[in-house]
Amino acid sequence: MIHTMNDRLFEKTFSNREDLNKSQVASECERIVARLRKEPSYPDTNLYELIDGSLVDDLELSFLWLYLQMCYAQEQRAFDSAAASFRDPGHEIFEAYPCKAFYNRQYRALLIDTPTILGSYRTYANKAKENLVKDLVLLSVRKYLSESGEKAEDLISVPFAVCLYRRCLPNQSSATVPDIDNIEARKIINVLVRELDLDDSYNCLITSINSIEYVEDKESAGTSVVLISEETRLDFEREYLASGRSLDFIRTTVEQNIM
Repeated sequence: MIHTMNDRLFEKTFSNREDLNKSQVASECERIVARLRKEPSYPDTNLYELIDGSLVDDLELSFLWLYLQMCYAQEQRAFDSAAASFRDPGHEIFEAYPCKAFYNRQYRALLIDTPTILGSYRTYANKAKENLVKDLVLLSVRKYLSESGEKAEDLISVPFAVCLYRRCLPNQSSATVPDIDNIEARKIINVLVRELDLDDSYNCLITSINSIEYVEDKESAGTSVVLISEETRLDFEREYLASGRSLDFIRTTVEQNIM
């Protein structure tokens, strides 16, 4: 159902999600164009000079609502592609976006390697990348649980920590390795917490770490996520530093690879 501007104003919010079909999108776009053509100003009048000031509000709300629905559609496309790849290991998406999961019982740590360095969340391309990686991470965890026979609730004890590592060359340009923060990984963290039956409230997820893992070649670059029990985190970090800022001591455990 396409909402009118009045519907949205009464609601004071946008609907969370609507699965639009092509006809619905076309109808909304046609409505916008029709209203623009009926507006009494000259065709070359700037938007801020329009006689009908409410048209600007309508355009803003309509385009924002459509943009949100397009984001949802992109997310669904990414999930469907990832799900298809999970059923068909030969699917081409895994040639570009492999994702590997490792579990270490000593540290009670789950490591997931993704093939791309997550960039700033503020760009559309990086938002799409985050959604795709999020879905692949979810599938890698499900595959690990399916093949290992482990129960999700047995992997990580509470309280726990989430560690985000950007795998990059020591001299890699800062243009490709953004500042250390985790805003762009929030969906990845959220989906892992839900899948592993964990609670991300302040008394459960009590530590969040962002760091760098140095690699020797661009083919090894990407982003790694570690979920680890808080009681073993300090020993894990000591081992990580003693290994030259490398997580290979975790990767030597039995590998679960979604390719």
